[in-house]
Amino acid sequence: MKSKRDPGLLIYKDKNNVALKVFPIPGRTKRYTGIKFVHPEPIELKFNNRVLKLGSDNHIQNEITSISKNVTYIPSKIKIQLSQTKRKPYYHFILDSSSGNKKFSEQYIKQIKKVLAKKLVTPDKFKITFANYYLKTIEIKTEIDKQNIFNSINYQKKLFSSVLFQGGFVLDRALKVLLFQEAKSNNTSFPVFIVLSPDLKNIIYLSSLEYFQQYYPESNYFYIYKNNKLLSCNFKEKELHINNKKQVNNFQWYRVVSWPNKITPKRFLRLDNNPSIIIKKEYDIEDVDDNKKEPIYKAALDVIGMWQYHILCPEKTEKILGKLIDYSSSTRIMSPATSYIVLENEAQRRRLNQVQKKTRKGKKFFGLKKDRRRMSEPGLFIILILLLIIIFCRKYRLKKQSQVI
Repeated sequence: MKSKRDPGLLIYKDKNNVALKVFPIPGRTKRYTGIKFVHPEPIELKFNNRVLKLGSDNHIQNEITSISKNVTYIPSKIKIQLSQTKRKPYYHFILDSSSGNKKFSEQYIKQIKKVLAKKLVTPDKFKITFANYYLKTIEIKTEIDKQNIFNSINYQKKLFSSVLFQGGFVLDRALKVLLFQEAKSNNTSFPVFIVLSPDLKNIIYLSSLEYFQQYYPESNYFYIYKNNKLLSCNFKEKELHINNKKQVNNFQWYRVVSWPNKITPKRFLRLDNNPSIIIKKEYDIEDVDDNKKEPIYKAALDVIGMWQYHILCPEKTEKILGKLIDYSSSTRIMSPATSYIVLENEAQRRRLNQVQKKTRKGKKFFGLKKDRRRMSEPGLFIILILLLIIIFCRKYRLKKQSQVI
């Protein structure tokens, strides 16, 4: 390889995909490198079209908590022994409240009535969230509430007048917030999200909801209402993809279990053959510590936990990512916020360590730290010399002008 390329890099491409690139490689030579995978149970890895099975057939029989106690790993063998729970679905309508859409208020009410008339679910209540960048949610749970919203023009006017229709319709953010709120509530019911918008082209959908989908174990889908049809959209899609070919005529739900028990559930998990990872609602990153005496997979759980928690709580991103990068470096466990570089010799390693120390001392990786150092001011002697030069130049110019006259 004669062309100049970046050094070898190990990076996360997305949640479950890792890429390793090794450069530079001089022509007709070989280079060897390696990756260590940490997982508490047997796992299958796919390398392009090849499958590699790692670990013995012995599955863990107990739950595992991270070093900080913020994260819990639930093995599949344990999960299938938990009590099954059947939660009741209800409609949660998300209305496009972007700029100029107040005039569609009457249309929104009619669309809600049509969806309810399909009787795909028989809820005791339903919710309406007005969404642009900000959210406002109301709950309709009594017969009086239903009569007001569908039959009282004054109530409708008052309701829609209380909403600020502005900006754009940021759908992915609305779903993230609502899913996280549902996870905190531990309700015995769950939402069926129905999106209403007069123009689907105006929907802003910037990122996948894959990390949030764990808080919605009954289904992989939310729904768009279009031309009196319900069309499905997958939470895991990176872009908004509406399945226009198939109208939804009924809902199918995955089976769900209660953790740690059915009487006082803290989380609801999908009943499948995959392990589950549970993050504490009140995550304390100060408890995250690099304890060398603990198994490395417990430290790996803290890496996963911090990364997921920063996605769930973007307002805490700066603090969490700073801790995550330091922790990933000290434990040598890669996270989606970090990468590993393939180094050729000890001098490169020392140089990299120096750069990392300088970076971690401040907030350079966020680009937030302002340089508050003042410029050094010139000394008094230099200022006097400059003034004398200016006075001399002015006198010389005046003398030249008088000679010309």
